Amino acid sequence: MESTVTQVIEQQLTGIDNLLYFTSTSNSNGTATITLSFATGTNQDIAESRCRTRLPWRSPCCPPR
Repeated sequence: MESTVTQVIEQQLTGIDNLLYFTSTSNSNGTATITLSFATGTNQDIAESRCRTRLPWRSPCCPPR
């Protein structure tokens, strides 16, 4: 899971404006969590939009926020 899905998502998210870092966990049951941390003052709506732009295929395979 980690190398086939999580790392691919992490690569797509790298470089988003104001992204300070992210952490991720992948479990043997097929679930993964990626938490992104942005600079203070970052507009949440814009940050979310930029993430969605980087992951246009997200909707069919991932739960809503």
